[in-house]
Amino acid sequence: MLILLTPPDHLENEAQQIHSLFANGLQTLHLRKPNWEKKDYETLLKGIAPEHKRKVVLHQYHELAAKYNVKGLHLREEVRLKMPLLELKNLSKKLKAKNVSLSSSFHSTDRLPDYDGIFDYVFLSPVFDSISKPNYFSSKFEMQSLKLASTKIIALGGVDRKNIPKAIKMGFDGMAVLGAVWQAENPSKTFTMLKDDYLSLTLNTKP
Repeated sequence: MLILLTPPDHLENEAQQIHSLFANGLQTLHLRKPNWEKKDYETLLKGIAPEHKRKVVLHQYHELAAKYNVKGLHLREEVRLKMPLLELKNLSKKLKAKNVSLSSSFHSTDRLPDYDGIFDYVFLSPVFDSISKPNYFSSKFEMQSLKLASTKIIALGGVDRKNIPKAIKMGFDGMAVLGAVWQAENPSKTFTMLKDDYLSLTLNTKP
């Protein structure tokens, strides 16, 4: 599973760049714009072709999900921590009935087992030193002893072409990338090379 997060700020011709990434094989885009107003967020959503909206996961303004028929919803860690487990389970069940995914962010493995089965997948970060966030350094996660029945664990933080093999060896179910793509001179080309590397390493080892 290979996921791309949008940069938090505005990009020139962002919808066009996103379409180029979809054309090059991107299957899941997390639309993360923490400082955007709803109207700007929705404008970008409107700019994404209907056939690609089912590849988009919303980090903000979840109320837009039904209107735009998106792939899923992502809960920020601070939002998740405020929700009782029963409420999360009910939300997960409701979304599954609508074929909408639910994911969240974690920065520790301590409580991950408590949420197993609630989320389709979770981000665990920072796995490597961040590319997009200065002074955001890797944490040492004990992945080998972490066995979840139905929730995939996605590596986030500093993921690029050179450390994909290490993340796979650590036991992650997928990768999420940000800075390695958006800080490249040609994001679409860089994503394609990263995707090809990932697929070549996981084709025969991951479901």
